Amino acid sequence: MQRKFILLMIVVCLAFCLCYPTQFTQSASYGLRLWYQALLPVLLPFLILTALLRGMGYTQKLDALLSPITTRFFRLPPAYGSVLFFGLLSGLPVSAVLLQALPEKEKQQGLLYPLLLSTHMSPGFLTGYLAAYVLGKPSASPLLFLTIYGGNLLAAWLFLRPKQAPETPTAPETRKPSSARRFPMPAPDSDKTAAVSAPDAHAAAASAPRSLSALFQSATQTALNGIFTVGVSVMLFSVLAGFCSLVLPPAFRLLGIPSKSAPLLTALISGLCEVTGGCSLLVTQDVAFVPRAVLVVFFASFGGLSGIFQTKSVLKSPFPLWKYIGIKISTALLSAGAMLIFLSQTL
Repeated sequence: MQRKFILLMIVVCLAFCLCYPTQFTQSASYGLRLWYQALLPVLLPFLILTALLRGMGYTQKLDALLSPITTRFFRLPPAYGSVLFFGLLSGLPVSAVLLQALPEKEKQQGLLYPLLLSTHMSPGFLTGYLAAYVLGKPSASPLLFLTIYGGNLLAAWLFLRPKQAPETPTAPETRKPSSARRFPMPAPDSDKTAAVSAPDAHAAAASAPRSLSALFQSATQTALNGIFTVGVSVMLFSVLAGFCSLVLPPAFRLLGIPSKSAPLLTALISGLCEVTGGCSLLVTQDVAFVPRAVLVVFFASFGGLSGIFQTKSVLKSPFPLWKYIGIKISTALLSAGAMLIFLSQTL
């Protein structure tokens, strides 16, 4: 199913390129410009810094600090504490990069629940772009936080939270040396010691502390791989959104859809592909405030197919993609419904 969807997207993009080369170039340029101006300056330094903190062992200290909340409230292993923390601060795709960096033993219970908790839009995007620019009301930021983050948390809490908290490993019991062990023990045979330690030589070398330059080189390489993957995804889905905005209006006229509904439907389909493209259409087409606010919450909570495939491209560990998309759509409907109820009661 995934291959068929990707094949369909490739065919659409190629047809768009051949039939409308000018609009294709403009859409691709818009996606690359969005990546270069909005995502690269914010995400690349953050990815490098978090990779350095992880390589230097400071994320383990943050995990230990947050472990009471992570284990008791979210019922996740302590290693997820830094993932949830940095995911809340920066949003997509940093949380997916941090989830990929976790040891495989920490992912045995599945990634669907932590993905829903950590893969969302960043607070800066909600306040600076959605509230101030798209809605034109910076004071709407708390309401966006409540509906979007609250909807994700509520859906994850109700449907995906584990029934029991993870078991924390207990430290082995240490015994004081008895009086019979006060005398020096004979030295072990060198051949036996070599035989025992030889299989662990590679693991010891891997766990040995690395220099700061080696850590910085590794962190930079990891961050560049992630950010370039995000850029390609944003460009492709911007092309797909541009194709939708070009083809859908005449298609709606042929189908007899009223002209008043066509802008909303065009923005809805474009926003399902890429969040910023759908939100920009809401502004340019002068959609009324209430439907604009409801669609903004829906787009931001869903994250767009671009955000979902950014997560998929960064996260190499297997997880049920279509189930994840279905849950994200359900969460977006829940958040948009909460925004509609609030606006209907206040306006």
